Amino acid sequence: MPKPKKFPCPFTEACSKGFDSVDGVRAHVRMDHSRQPLPPLPPERPCTSAQLPQPIIPRETAREMVQHMDESEPMDTTVGYSPPSTSDTGSASGQGVKQPLHEVKVGGVPHAYESETPRKLGTLNVIEQRLALYSLDKNLSNAEYTELADFIQFAMDHVRDSSERVSITVRTTETLNSRLNQDADELIKVPLETTSIPITDIEGLPDDCDLEDLSAVLGEVQLCKRDIKKVSQLLFSNPRFSEKMILRPVIQMRGNERVFTDIHTGKWWQQVQSTIPSTHVILALMLSSDQTAVSVNGRFKLWPVYLKLANIPKEIRDIPEHNASRVIAYLPIIDNPADGRSRPWWSGAKSAIIHSCMKKILEPLNKDRLDDGSLLLRGPGNLIYHCIPALAAYSADLPEQYAYKELDYCDFF
Repeated sequence: MPKPKKFPCPFTEACSKGFDSVDGVRAHVRMDHSRQPLPPLPPERPCTSAQLPQPIIPRETAREMVQHMDESEPMDTTVGYSPPSTSDTGSASGQGVKQPLHEVKVGGVPHAYESETPRKLGTLNVIEQRLALYSLDKNLSNAEYTELADFIQFAMDHVRDSSERVSITVRTTETLNSRLNQDADELIKVPLETTSIPITDIEGLPDDCDLEDLSAVLGEVQLCKRDIKKVSQLLFSNPRFSEKMILRPVIQMRGNERVFTDIHTGKWWQQVQSTIPSTHVILALMLSSDQTAVSVNGRFKLWPVYLKLANIPKEIRDIPEHNASRVIAYLPIIDNPADGRSRPWWSGAKSAIIHSCMKKILEPLNKDRLDDGSLLLRGPGNLIYHCIPALAAYSADLPEQYAYKELDYCDFF
């Protein structure tokens, strides 16, 4: 009796041939059935419930558990701890798995802040039940649930403390973006002002400086600047950064090793904080400048000075979309005249002029100081803080560092 073929022809109604391989079936269809339409596929067999993956707790059962929960049975609403990221730039041994990063705050509590009281755990209230239903419907992760719960708690605390009725009028993302852009436009409206500095008012010029020659070449020094105190105030009180604003230095440890991830984790901030009252806040200024050509041939140049606050975390202030860096001034361009005359005092005169310009730029921070040397500035939470301005960093390239080699910014504050 002949052995049956393994692969029959798909056109079973018109052909009963069988083949030993798939290639034989393909060759047979191309030769004998090339002009015939393909036969319909057989009906699919439905999968049984036993073949489908089953969740640990069905969603409907979870919803019923939340909706009909017995108040006598407490539920633990504690959210698990997620270890922080280990992608910091601190020194690490590099051997084995990195240990979790721990922070120890330095200094007292700011004057405008109150100590946080721990929240009591118990059965789910109405808001927690709605939050649980929303979390189940949207499949929120642990981090997303924690962020949403913190935001709701913040809104509840604000309504309780302010004793006023607060409603959310922004219901769409389009309206939200429009409002944010409008607020941002109001925040950055600090006008540029041009100040003239006579050559005779510049301090620290070299003894052999020819004032008549310098005045003939430069005339009066023109400085274009913004009020640095107002710009600092607007950055410090910007609602976009209020929840992340840094008010105290911290010591970060991984195991027994200290790591440094930002300016507030370094030793400088900790040392300055130890010299001021514990209720005061360091307003850490970060200045930078870079002379830039604004024309193709390089004839026209600008020398902008930028301001950032180290109180704003680096993951926010270093991203251009957050607008955490502001231009506060344009220094005068002082080039050596190309008339062939020898001026050995020119470099010293340029440094003295830049020094005078920086004093003019930072001068508003020395006005309206209290007896303890602090400034009253509005900051996070729309609260007033006692701020001590301090220069945390100044970034410049090599030619500008040469121009600043004789400067000492410590006497500015």
